[in-house]
Amino acid sequence: MTFLFRFFNEKIYGQISGYLKKEEFRNLKNGFTPTAGRKKEYINGNIKFNFQYEITNRLSIDCMGTIYPHTELSQTERGHMRQMDIGATYALLANKRLILVLDVQNVFDSNDNSTHIYYDQNYTNMFTHSKGPVFNFGVRLKFNRGKDITNQYKDNTPDMRRLNR
Repeated sequence: MTFLFRFFNEKIYGQISGYLKKEEFRNLKNGFTPTAGRKKEYINGNIKFNFQYEITNRLSIDCMGTIYPHTELSQTERGHMRQMDIGATYALLANKRLILVLDVQNVFDSNDNSTHIYYDQNYTNMFTHSKGPVFNFGVRLKFNRGKDITNQYKDNTPDMRRLNR
């Protein structure tokens, strides 16, 4: 399910999406049996969001995030995970051609995760440890031809005659 939103004269906009599903093993074939002690049914899902706030016509802030709850499947078990990235852009020059960008990935240093994989009567543990937030700074320069090229190819439709032979 996805929920789109726009507020304050469309200065704040974004979406929230997610899913929740229940799965169950029934009528197993070819001799497959779930690992001993593991469930035949499980619930899985996640929530994702992103939004952008255009503070002025030159300055905007955006945010993206994902939340995965603790999940137990028939052959894997994954711990709770969450991640959030935040960015800001500022346009310079009269025609907004020069853009300064600042991004922070993994803002809360929360990517640590453990996954357990079960197979036969064995299991494997995998641990992921993040090294903290990552800061990116960039400068973008838009050249003059960008809009001209977009308009030039906007009505470009491919020749489909070769497919009708």
